[in-house]
Amino acid sequence: MKKLTTALITMLATLTVISMAPALAEELIEYDRSILEKLKITIEVEYRYVAGGFDEDGNWVIRYAVERYEKNATVDKILYENSRRAVNIWNASIREYAEKYNCTQLKKLILRFMGYAGEEKNYDVVIRISPTAPPNIGGFYDVDARSIVVYARSIDISQPLPALMFIIISHEVGHSLGLGHYANEIPLADPLIDLRGYEFSFNTGALTHLGVPSTMELYALCQLFKPVEDGLPPRLAGVIELPDDPKGRFTVGIGVVYVFLARGDKQIIEPPAPHDFTYIMRWPLYAGYESAFDLPEAHLNSSGMGLKGADLVVYPLKSFCGHVRENIYSMRIIACNANEPYFILRDYGNGTLEAVVDFNIYRVVYDKIYLYNKRGTSRLYLLDKPADPKSLELPKGITHDAIKYIVVLRGEECGRGECYESVEWMRDGRILIRGVKEDLLVKVDLDKVYLFSIDVAPFNYTYAVDSPKRLLEVRFIDEGGNVTYAPRGSKIYVKPLATVLEYGNGSRLRITGWSAGHWNGSHLEVSLDKPVEVKPVIAKEYMVAVESPLGSFANTGWVLEGTKITIYPESKVVDFGNGTRMVFKGFDGYEGESVTLTVKNPVKLKALWARQHRVSVESRYFTNTATWVNEGELYFALARKEADFKNGTYIRLRSFKAYIGNETIDSEDLGDSVRVIVGVRRPTTFKASWDTYYTVSLSSEAPVTSSCPGLQLEGTICNASAEESIVYGNGTVRRFRGWLVDGEIIPDRSISLEVLMPLDIKALWDTYDYVTFMLDAGDGYVVQADKVVLDDGLVIEGSGFIKRGVWRVSQAWYRGVEVSKHVEVAVRGAGAIIIPSRLRAVNVKVSDLLGMPSPRTIITTPFSQAATDWGGHSTLYAIPPMAIKLGLRHILGESFTELPGDITDIEVKIPLSIYTLLIMVAAAALSGYMGVGRWLRREG
Repeated sequence: MKKLTTALITMLATLTVISMAPALAEELIEYDRSILEKLKITIEVEYRYVAGGFDEDGNWVIRYAVERYEKNATVDKILYENSRRAVNIWNASIREYAEKYNCTQLKKLILRFMGYAGEEKNYDVVIRISPTAPPNIGGFYDVDARSIVVYARSIDISQPLPALMFIIISHEVGHSLGLGHYANEIPLADPLIDLRGYEFSFNTGALTHLGVPSTMELYALCQLFKPVEDGLPPRLAGVIELPDDPKGRFTVGIGVVYVFLARGDKQIIEPPAPHDFTYIMRWPLYAGYESAFDLPEAHLNSSGMGLKGADLVVYPLKSFCGHVRENIYSMRIIACNANEPYFILRDYGNGTLEAVVDFNIYRVVYDKIYLYNKRGTSRLYLLDKPADPKSLELPKGITHDAIKYIVVLRGEECGRGECYESVEWMRDGRILIRGVKEDLLVKVDLDKVYLFSIDVAPFNYTYAVDSPKRLLEVRFIDEGGNVTYAPRGSKIYVKPLATVLEYGNGSRLRITGWSAGHWNGSHLEVSLDKPVEVKPVIAKEYMVAVESPLGSFANTGWVLEGTKITIYPESKVVDFGNGTRMVFKGFDGYEGESVTLTVKNPVKLKALWARQHRVSVESRYFTNTATWVNEGELYFALARKEADFKNGTYIRLRSFKAYIGNETIDSEDLGDSVRVIVGVRRPTTFKASWDTYYTVSLSSEAPVTSSCPGLQLEGTICNASAEESIVYGNGTVRRFRGWLVDGEIIPDRSISLEVLMPLDIKALWDTYDYVTFMLDAGDGYVVQADKVVLDDGLVIEGSGFIKRGVWRVSQAWYRGVEVSKHVEVAVRGAGAIIIPSRLRAVNVKVSDLLGMPSPRTIITTPFSQAATDWGGHSTLYAIPPMAIKLGLRHILGESFTELPGDITDIEVKIPLSIYTLLIMVAAAALSGYMGVGRWLRREG
């Protein structure tokens, strides 16, 4: 039978402290990490050791079960818990390695803890206890029987933590996975320390370090189970060497927690503790799988290595006192002052404690490691490199010679969901960190907490604490009862359930102030910067009351004993708002309207009042009056019968009556006036009703039809109408524009008005005249304009009806040419209106080339024409200021020339005038006569 046995590894105590020292001492030697790079680590693998097999999903599954140990229930429970714990840690370590190094084949390797083994074989490997044992302590893995056997001698049930059993089972589980032992001796002068500060041994015969799967072992499994990815069983046997990449971290677990204490900005090496201790133990801890036999997960040097997603508990202050072990296999652990809260350090007296008030959680970042004392057995964790470790104040029982090496680390910000899932501060001061994802550093803040006591007797109260820290308050029960503390800087809010305690006899007690803090009338705010005792200032008060059917009185109610007061009504008149009021007359048994006294006991007075009613006179045309009359008195009112206001309004009295509720009293006639007399017993109103008449006047320049003029009763409908236009036959027309009624123009030709005031009505007419616009064409000559545009855009095509008034001519056109001058013209009646224009008269002289005038020459233009006189002169009228063509008809026909636009005189040449022609004819005739004579003479 093949057996793989377990060798026990010595467990060393360690200490975690904090240092703020300045420079590096010569005794410290930086650890040479190149040792890890040069290190050759090998381990045996053997596929025949592998238990389990494929499931239907292609995963390699190994099932573990525990065989009951009937002889001892306690031992049986220890076996069960440590078996479950070892399988779960291996399983979680495999998962974490597979994810971190992307080993897909290990993702198919699944370890299952099946609980107790049943009659049917529901397991691949059974874990049991051997009643017989060899001389050594340990166990073995039976490859043929696929069982893990633990020797009974390995179990010491007197220990709170049966760590040896766990280490043995974890070692043998590694064999059931196909791992052998480390295959080489590593003779090194310096220890093997990974980046966390853990010291490991990889000597021949070892497997798992204190039960923790190492990176080497998980790497070997990754190589061994490669065929599983292709659906084949492991087939590898031999020795595997760890490559360089994962050498810096020997374990895959996470959640190593280091606790540091800080008082303000000062880091503390040793917290002030009320007890002595000789050894502070560090053990590999696996949160989430702890049992009643485990050591606490963390303590003063709180650290524990768990697995991803597991939970860790931190004990911020109270440690556990360990006695020196008797031998390597036996150790007794006892807790020190375990009944005290974990977060209280010391009692300064006078109501002041020092305690943990807050904490912060950071990601651990590892720095350098320094070798210190080769003879030491412990390691020291610091936030800074110390100048001289011997200058560090260490906890009692730990010496500098015991420190083997120093690990420097620091904290990095890391929030919820990133490094852990949640944090809970438990009532006893422990810190529960759930779902740990990375190595953590817990910084614990220390500060003073102050006693505050509240004595509000005989009143009841509630209170709340607003703390600047995570810690709200600390409560203890001592000989005097409950005592409460809160962190320095806290706000204490005290709220009495009642601030007044009445005795029912007109006296009471009332809280008027406090011995400390700020009181706003409803609650007290106390700033806690020292121990404080809160007591109320209580005053005795008496009830001062006035018996009165109504009203309120000054200085009544609860009054402080011994106060001198004056009692008087806050209002001497109380108006009920219904026409009735009460008027204060004084106090029964006292003179005047006030009473002055010193309050020494309850006071009660009786007020006296008189009732009055409102009497009012309502009239539309006279001032309304109102007065208050004592109940039972007589009141009368007069009214005139008619009145003329001299403003077009005239009134006649229709009725005058008095109204008392539903009762009506008529007036009596006094000639030109009337009178009403009443006895006042309720609110009374005198009302006058009138008939009103208004004067209506109407005026018009033209005939209209109307029923309006005259004196009209208010509300009468007045009608008026007018024609749309009236033609007078002289070129003048009146057109109706509207009615002007009290300044408002109504454009309708017919109106109906309700007479509600004096009215002045006027018919409005516009007068239009037929006008012809003539243009001044020059030298007194006029022509009719083709079109005239006036200033409001009104266009007149030469002539038309125009409203009387003054108009501005903006344009004037003649035969398609704009010739206007901007002038104003007044329309006062029908007829022609001559307006200036830019038309001109041009004097034209026509002569021939010999300078002879050309009479009877016809001169034509697009605007006018003329004929020259016998002297060759003519005048053209209505010529616009523009260049135009002149046409000339004469004896030789027709010729043309251009007339410039800026001249009024022009001489035009033609070839031959009639005068020159006549001369030529005469000359020709004379020449012919003389020629005939010569011919006759020649012939003769």
